[in-house]
Amino acid sequence: MFEYLLITLLILLSLNGYGLLISKIFIQEHKYLSINDTLILSFFSLSFLTTFFHFFISISNNFNLILHFIGVFLNLLFFKDFKFKINKLKIFIITSLLFLSLIMFYGHNPNEDFGYYHLPYIVNLNSEKIIFGLSALQLSQGWNSMWLNLHSIFYFFEDDYRHLYILNSLFFIACSYFFINEIINNYNKNKYENKILFLYSFVFLIYFIVKFCRVNSYGIDVPGNYILIISILYFLKFILFNEKKLLYFKLFVICLIFSITIRISNIPISLLIFYGLYKIKFKKELIFSKFSIIAILFFSFWTIQQYIYTGCIIFPSKLTCLIEPSWFYESFINEFKFHTYFVNKSFASYTGIKTLEEYHKNFYWIPTWFGRNLIEIIEFLIAFLLPIFLLKILGGRKNFLLKEINYIYEFRAILLSIIICILVWFYNSPVIRMGNHFIMLLIFFSLYNFNFFNKYPYPFENRKKYLIIFILSIFFFINKNFNRINENSYQKNIWPNLMKVKFETKNKFDLNLNRVIQTSEPKTQVCWATKFVCRPGNFNDLVFERNKYGYLFIFKVK
Repeated sequence: MFEYLLITLLILLSLNGYGLLISKIFIQEHKYLSINDTLILSFFSLSFLTTFFHFFISISNNFNLILHFIGVFLNLLFFKDFKFKINKLKIFIITSLLFLSLIMFYGHNPNEDFGYYHLPYIVNLNSEKIIFGLSALQLSQGWNSMWLNLHSIFYFFEDDYRHLYILNSLFFIACSYFFINEIINNYNKNKYENKILFLYSFVFLIYFIVKFCRVNSYGIDVPGNYILIISILYFLKFILFNEKKLLYFKLFVICLIFSITIRISNIPISLLIFYGLYKIKFKKELIFSKFSIIAILFFSFWTIQQYIYTGCIIFPSKLTCLIEPSWFYESFINEFKFHTYFVNKSFASYTGIKTLEEYHKNFYWIPTWFGRNLIEIIEFLIAFLLPIFLLKILGGRKNFLLKEINYIYEFRAILLSIIICILVWFYNSPVIRMGNHFIMLLIFFSLYNFNFFNKYPYPFENRKKYLIIFILSIFFFINKNFNRINENSYQKNIWPNLMKVKFETKNKFDLNLNRVIQTSEPKTQVCWATKFVCRPGNFNDLVFERNKYGYLFIFKVK
């Protein structure tokens, strides 16, 4: 327990150090940033550094220890710049969230995708500098995610991957603190702008605490989803306030680009970037600035990594596979589509006689998909809507939040981009956890558009009502985790038990090729933390070559 708290606290300091570094170098208005801003920026900063260095070296445990040591040093170096922003309340909030993260982390079991492709992907980053044609090794490693890149820097000791999920704990702390800070800053202000920011922050905080109270439920979806939700909050600040307008736009762009590189389905929201540039009249001091350079480089590093893995700039779009390199093979895209149709559109639950292609055409899959996901949809909607309607029932007599005509076009732009996101998500990969943030955003802004929030209790005058809902969500969080811990009473260690699978090794191409020996237990049929290079199947269809610069190439035998 002490080890977890110490490591988490030190990395929290490291994160804040890198958040301060990137803000001081690339954001001119950095003196206006709060701790919650720098913590969110730190994830972006470390993802940028990790992806860049991986082009040249492996992200080894020694590299990670040095990286975090520098982060703690940066935090101390810049301490004078933010010490005035720290007070007893903020220390209490962060300390409370740290202990809640401990409860959430204690004895957790990794999620279903962790051993399948999360951990093997991280093992690859920790073992080798960037691998050309990585998609040939395993279907699920064909598309990269900045969140998995970021996970790789939580590998601290040789052959010990138990600290990886500390990243999810830190995201819980940073995201919760972000919304709590917004709530505190806006709850006692009577202006329209503050009321909508308060309500937005409160609604999405409650859902975050209730729905994502288990650390293994995060995967790569929750971080991508909630960083997008945070980006929309920054966009709201951008359109609502005249002061610090450029700062809010920059923070919006950073969070949006980051969310896209975690989950590509977020890309339609980028329409708001062009709308924002139009609103500020394409200011040259923004477009031709260090900030623009870092934003472009960040996205470029991600797309270059994707191209090196698959031969496509943005996978799985065939249109972006313009210059097909030697490691590209087109059948991979077809394999991906098959996997998407079969799993994400519930073909596995279909009992009819249609083929997979026939099942996919003309939205024939919708009834089966709906039946398969009905319970999850209901649970999701109850978790999100219950606090909203409860506040409506407890509403006051005064008008709280009416639709503001001055911002009608900006809110329509938000709604339009969200609707496009939902259409793209629903057609391509309608997994609830991958698109629930779009649905929540659509519900929130639709309710706002119909003046649903008119008769709502004023936060300052009725803070007990909001406090009760918040406390209930915390109790739910604690109770759910205590139940999990009691159910897994055999797990006496705070750290997770990672599956150790059996494998056979064959030396070929000057590499140890490790093939998993599969059993009837599904968890033993994937690589987990098996040393590089590992694969669930055989290697007969692959050729490995290493060039004179030490880069490894994987080719599919045609």
